[in-house]
Amino acid sequence: MGDVFTVSNTSLGKAILDAASRYSVPTILGGLAEKILPHLLNPTRLTDLAQLTGLSESALRKTLTTLMERGAVKREGWHYRLADDETLQRLAQLLKEKNLLKKVEPNASILYTNSFIIKAVPKGEKALGELTAFSRFPQYGVQFLTDRDYYVYPPTKIGPEKVLVHALLSSKSSYERSMCALFFLVNRTRIDIFEARKTAKHTPALGLLLDLENYVAGLPVSKPELFLPWNEFSDLCAVYGVKVEPAPSAVEIISNIEGWARKLKESVTAYLLGGVNMVLRQIKSSTKDIDLLVENSREYELIAEALQASGYEKAVEWSPGDRDAGPSNIFIHPTMLRVDLFTSKVGGIPVSDTVKARASSGMSLGKLRLMLFSLDDVAYMKLLTTRERDVSDAAEIIRRHGINWETFREEVEKIPPDILKRKAFVILENLDVLRMSYGLRIPRKLYSWLRRMAIDSGIKEFWKRGVDNASIIARDMGVHPSYVRRKLAELRRKRQV
Repeated sequence: MGDVFTVSNTSLGKAILDAASRYSVPTILGGLAEKILPHLLNPTRLTDLAQLTGLSESALRKTLTTLMERGAVKREGWHYRLADDETLQRLAQLLKEKNLLKKVEPNASILYTNSFIIKAVPKGEKALGELTAFSRFPQYGVQFLTDRDYYVYPPTKIGPEKVLVHALLSSKSSYERSMCALFFLVNRTRIDIFEARKTAKHTPALGLLLDLENYVAGLPVSKPELFLPWNEFSDLCAVYGVKVEPAPSAVEIISNIEGWARKLKESVTAYLLGGVNMVLRQIKSSTKDIDLLVENSREYELIAEALQASGYEKAVEWSPGDRDAGPSNIFIHPTMLRVDLFTSKVGGIPVSDTVKARASSGMSLGKLRLMLFSLDDVAYMKLLTTRERDVSDAAEIIRRHGINWETFREEVEKIPPDILKRKAFVILENLDVLRMSYGLRIPRKLYSWLRRMAIDSGIKEFWKRGVDNASIIARDMGVHPSYVRRKLAELRRKRQV
């Protein structure tokens, strides 16, 4: 005799009956399925499922395979999620609420739940998990008065990126979200915005974080009502000793460049590869920095001398995203726009001759000749980096201008193999943001190609470090152990040859 299920006359009972009209009850509620379903309302990695449920990955994989065969679960890349079925999703939501009661204290308020839980308790009261969100702000130089303590469950290592994302998920007012923006500004050189986006992935915080990146720069955001008006934010920042300025107009940007270009001793050709390029093409209303690329060290020295003669200094503190983008130097000025000066490479990747050939003439300002990279190539270069605002700029280009994905792939294929293996992860994550937050379609073949390259690169890095346990690597990479074993066998054969 098969499993027997007794269904009560409750909301949960009714949801089970509704789901039973499409799925076998033993399949969706029997064995481990009942523990798994509530965690699949949003895409979740196998490693996260194991941590959340306390189940082994082999047991999870077996149950997930059965659920996929029955059409209840789908797999997308490294993530599993429920099928697009309202009855099944309603059942999973009710099961989730039932299970949460076991992990949430009587006095706690649940602020967010999915692969982790954010909750608040009266200040000073202990709770399961780790302190996070606004409770950690003082640790990072931002005093925030609150009568609650914020916790994340299950316990996890907390850095400034998670503090920021958890605070955004906890925020209930424009003031609190603006405090998150202030927290970002105070900790700008230590927060890895790319890691923050990865933490925010599959949560409502991702869209907020992308808006926050533009908000702190005085640039337009998609939902301005979620933050304080700019003048109020400026006053708030002043209380903490942080100065913010609104983004300049296009006329002010050109005047700024013209000011230091007068100091050039010789003629120089430079390429505009970022926000100024977009402003001149009327894709973007303003920008907070000037990204310039020159082809050789002589041209770099000429511009560097002109900048320093105009009162610019080399920046001492760089953010993680700045270091990843890899300009030869960053020049800052008390009242003028920051200049990121690149020499022949962006993100450590040589700019190809075809990219330069596609550039068009922009304008001449005295001895400075400015060339405009094509918008396809601007988007390509922005998707190579982990800097703040670059992925939102790429999205704006694609939405308003479009992009030739064939050209994009051709340029990616020119990247030196040792660099491409590292950059594949970055490009993939940025493409995920374009897809999830901006609703942009990414060609499946391109995405699959990059994903396979990233996985193979990750396996090889583990192997180089002496890790050859397929289960450990598979858990970290979010792939099936059999694939890892096959790639490890290939690496061993190559070493023997």
